Amino acid sequence: MNTVVQLENVDVYYGNMQALCNITLNIEARDFLGIIGPNGGGKSTLLKLIAGLVTPSSGKVWVLGRPPGHAPGKIGYVPQRFNLNREFPFSVLETILTGRLTKNNLFLHRYTAQDELAVNEIMRRLDIYDLKDRQIIQLSGGQMQRVLIARALVMEPEILLLDEPTACLDANSKSHIYSILKDLNQDMTIIMVSHDMGVISSHVKSLACLNMTMFYHGLPELNDTLLGQVYGCPVELIAHGVPHRVLPHHQEEVHV
Repeated sequence: MNTVVQLENVDVYYGNMQALCNITLNIEARDFLGIIGPNGGGKSTLLKLIAGLVTPSSGKVWVLGRPPGHAPGKIGYVPQRFNLNREFPFSVLETILTGRLTKNNLFLHRYTAQDELAVNEIMRRLDIYDLKDRQIIQLSGGQMQRVLIARALVMEPEILLLDEPTACLDANSKSHIYSILKDLNQDMTIIMVSHDMGVISSHVKSLACLNMTMFYHGLPELNDTLLGQVYGCPVELIAHGVPHRVLPHHQEEVHV
């Protein structure tokens, strides 16, 4: 298998506060990795580290064989909170087109026919082409999430990073998003942060349990003892109404 992300003994500090501690992790091409853990446990920091938005305080990180941030267009990133003013009169097409901008063409960039062709293709793939002229303020939560995923995909990345992509969405919208992600996973590696335990058990190929340090990385098969270690609280309190028995027990050792 081809390893696309490697972290070796990585620590991350924000000032005096440690966010990640001694993280070692290898992610293979076309994996669909789900990352779970409590709020404040470093999940978003891990995604930002891979995206090149956070610098490790110690340790080494390679993404596609290079330091993070040195593979422009190869990483698509959908943060949990996207800094986009939905009141601004952007259409769906205009919003997705901004994904074709890079730090080298950010100012005075004129979109080309190739840019528009790429956007039209990804809108069709995500079933939002008929929304292309709609103002983003008019979109539902599920539609807006597909727009943000499309924006991350227009540069045809090899790795897609998603931070809580289905938060606050209804069941039908969640199902649609995960169907799209399953299709995308045929062509790219997906790394997703989620609190949805039922989804984790049925959609991802591998799982990482993170609470500042990595408690587990392997098949998406959990037990209540491991979850208690990661979250420090009863499983029922973190499963968002999904009984923990939907996650099968595993026999692997847990390495803390």
